[in-house]
Amino acid sequence: PDAPVQLIYDRMALVLYNQSDAPVNLRNLEFIRVSPTAGEVRFVSSLWRTSNLGRLGVGDCLIIWQNSLRDFSTPDYCRSREAWYAAGVPSRFWIALDDTQTFSVRRGGVTLVTCPVNRGVCGLALTLPATEEP
Repeated sequence: PDAPVQLIYDRMALVLYNQSDAPVNLRNLEFIRVSPTAGEVRFVSSLWRTSNLGRLGVGDCLIIWQNSLRDFSTPDYCRSREAWYAAGVPSRFWIALDDTQTFSVRRGGVTLVTCPVNRGVCGLALTLPATEEP
């Protein structure tokens, strides 16, 4: 809960929430789950189409949900939904039939955090101010 960015998710959607007191840079992030049957399931942050990806504001959220849903309500804790993405099966990195699987968030080949699949809250520590990250 102390990390500046929280990933809050269940089997329907994942919310990326900037709970810090400063904008954060979410450019060049990769979300990856390696499935023993499907191989690599990947989502890249640039699929969230927003000009603010390099400076996601305090309290703002980005959301990814299953494309089988028409829409997903913005959670009350979000100041605003900055961008969203309706994910087909090849992009649903946070969902797996096997609850023991995990997904990782990477930038430049470096793993920033590894999280359990399907349901949870996972902190993402982005250590540099938005203006200093690549």
